[in-house]
Amino acid sequence: MIKTKIKTETFFFIGYVLMLAGQMFSNVIFIEYYINYLTYLGFLFLVVYIIINKNKYTNKNIIFLLLCTLFFTIVSIVTNDKKMLKLMSLIIAFQNINFERFIKKDFKFRFIFLIIVVLLNLLGFTHNNDVTRIGESTIRYALGFHHPNTFAVYTMMLGLEFIYLNRTDKKIKSFIFVIIIFGLNYFLTDSRAAMIIEILMIIYLTIPSNVIQKLFENKIIKNGITLSFLILLFLSLFLTFNYSKKNNLLYKVNELTSSRIMLANMYIKKYSVFSLFGQEISETNRFIDSKQNPNYIPLDNGYVHLILKFGFLTTIIFFLFYFIALKRLYENKNYILIFIIFILNLYLVMEATTIGVIYNPFLLVFATTFYDYIEGIDIKNIENKNTLNNKKKVKLNES
Repeated sequence: MIKTKIKTETFFFIGYVLMLAGQMFSNVIFIEYYINYLTYLGFLFLVVYIIINKNKYTNKNIIFLLLCTLFFTIVSIVTNDKKMLKLMSLIIAFQNINFERFIKKDFKFRFIFLIIVVLLNLLGFTHNNDVTRIGESTIRYALGFHHPNTFAVYTMMLGLEFIYLNRTDKKIKSFIFVIIIFGLNYFLTDSRAAMIIEILMIIYLTIPSNVIQKLFENKIIKNGITLSFLILLFLSLFLTFNYSKKNNLLYKVNELTSSRIMLANMYIKKYSVFSLFGQEISETNRFIDSKQNPNYIPLDNGYVHLILKFGFLTTIIFFLFYFIALKRLYENKNYILIFIIFILNLYLVMEATTIGVIYNPFLLVFATTFYDYIEGIDIKNIENKNTLNNKKKVKLNES
């Protein structure tokens, strides 16, 4: 029985690792043309895993999952973007996967792939995407990835995974690891968004656990964190809709955020926020003036990006996922995952990359809480979700 379980899980992990490789190696010259094949092969392994484990899905699961899959398939076709379909396929396959085991494997492969890409960059086998900020001479190194911020988000995620995996009694170890990745981003990528999150990690690691608990259980803070996705969504839309050079306050905020509000304002004037299934968005200056040469203009605010590109229905689904997940984590007093999800919500204001599950593996917290919610199971610890297949209630250790 154990051997069979290990073999079937292998299909899931191979599928996920192929998707991870497809994204992390997409800037490598001799691999870039085969990236789609890696992604499709990853999908195939996930489908095989789901078929093998089909008997573990209840009728309630199957109906709901089919509806969600149909919806996200339409979204993927309309937007010409597979992000949501990747997320849904991994959520479907994740039902019997141990969350902590998944994060351990993701950390190892993400770290190894990162090192390989950096080495290939040093050997000249990647495209050179080093940049400088407008009006500055400091070089921001991409280190083999599409942009310096791409390297930064991968290292930031490694930091969050390291903190999570060493959450019990290894704070010093985590502190040193986060300081190292902060140093890398400070001296090499100059990615401000990632460095802000890493500073928050460092602050978290210096606060005693009992203080963290009291702080997170404060009624105002608790409600703010639980509704953080919705609050930050409305804040992003408010700033974007009301941006004007005549508004001195917003103009200054825009300057501090590297023109993110101004750029989002350009997009929101061109694309509707009321699209049901989303829309294909061109992130070049041609969406402003078709006569211009196409230069990349990023839509960095993740909340504006989500509602414009993937539609307000997808945005509502994301809010429900976040709300349910944070409510469950609060019930279980899982403060480390509450902290991680909250600061990733903050990061989403500055960068849209963590909408994608390959950039942000913590989105698969949705999968664990999702299955428990629709089945009405009382979960005490999401890391041991795979022990609940035939039980309605089980007592597990607190994270």
